[in-house]
Amino acid sequence: MCRMLGAASSSPGEVRLLVSCLARAAQRDVLRHDEVHGDGWGMAAYSREGLLVRRSARPIFDELSNANSLQLPAGEQLVMVHARAASDSSKVGIAYSHPYEALSADGRRLYLLAHNGSVDREGLGRALGLGELSGNYVDSELALMVIAREGLSEGALELLRNYTETALDLLIMEVDRPSGAARLYAYSYWRDPGEGEYYELRVISAGSTTAVVSSTVAKYCEALGLRHSGLGPGRLVMVGELSVNSSGGLTGFSRWRGPTP
Repeated sequence: MCRMLGAASSSPGEVRLLVSCLARAAQRDVLRHDEVHGDGWGMAAYSREGLLVRRSARPIFDELSNANSLQLPAGEQLVMVHARAASDSSKVGIAYSHPYEALSADGRRLYLLAHNGSVDREGLGRALGLGELSGNYVDSELALMVIAREGLSEGALELLRNYTETALDLLIMEVDRPSGAARLYAYSYWRDPGEGEYYELRVISAGSTTAVVSSTVAKYCEALGLRHSGLGPGRLVMVGELSVNSSGGLTGFSRWRGPTP
């Protein structure tokens, strides 16, 4: 499994605070028998400064032992950060760290995806026409292929749900290349009704930030006085939207205020 967060914020300091909770959750998952999520980490940040994507093979709790060292843009931004626990130990390294990237079939949209959970890699690979080649991919990459092909449609999400083995927790950044508008989406689904406490993504809205985070991240945030509530199953939510013109000027920013805790 993995731990992750997605945020729409105008305060890099608040984002770094959440990342510190993510690093602690990755080092010691108190909701999963102290599991360690140490198989690399990655992030994407979209702002007036551009699109920053970073991937590392190192554990996030080693590389960001001090979250203040995390380089983030100034001002308004959409951010996703992911700490990986690989289900296949042969697929670990910089090139396997989330987020994954793909273009839509028409080339107009760039998708970046971070995922927690597992899907049937062979079954989904067959549905995509990959056959034996599906073994070359991480299951999350196949999920992104579906979204790149179908868009963020209910049909795409239904297909992914049908092949979900444990959970389908998604953070998806969608960038419209012609306009420069980006949107950050969150989606949470889990197969076993008894696993909701662990798999349901949680929403934190405080200060200048709205974030959707994994359950263990929310648990560590509680110690900082941050309240959270459940995203709900099978619900696609736009966490935030940010628009940048061709000259790099910010033309729009909004964030979801989240459900009432």
